Amino acid sequence: MIIKYDNTPACVFPESVSELIARGWAKENSTKSSSYADSQPNKDKTKQSSLNIKVTGEQQVRRGTTHNIYVDVSRNDKPVSDAYIRITIEDYGNDVIRDFEGRTNGNGQFVFSWEIPKRFDDLETLLAYIGVSDDMSSKTILFKFQVYCLPGESGCKVEGN
Repeated sequence: MIIKYDNTPACVFPESVSELIARGWAKENSTKSSSYADSQPNKDKTKQSSLNIKVTGEQQVRRGTTHNIYVDVSRNDKPVSDAYIRITIEDYGNDVIRDFEGRTNGNGQFVFSWEIPKRFDDLETLLAYIGVSDDMSSKTILFKFQVYCLPGESGCKVEGN
């Protein structure tokens, strides 16, 4: 680990340190054996590098309607702006129904809005894999929801009472 000219940490091979210093890309005192995380007093090292992802949205959605999935990304209780978001929606058969990419706004928020296809003719559980990455780390979480149709609707297999 070295400290770059802009005071940010970087992981490098030990044999690269002298060359990075010679080129002015790292500071002379960055060759110490302690890591950047070790030099930060009284901070939780796990929390320091951990992305916090909060996903919300309706968990029962009628086919043919709009479904919103809200993603909030933070680190150390501060929003992470411009984090890369990838949402893959699958059924339990691992068929990809929708794949979408985007980035968080300045408040660390991202909204995925889509219309549930009418081809769902029964109650079906779908899985939304939400991958988030920024300059420091990445994390994937799972959000489950169910799609339903109403008895009597055209193409709906569900029978009413």
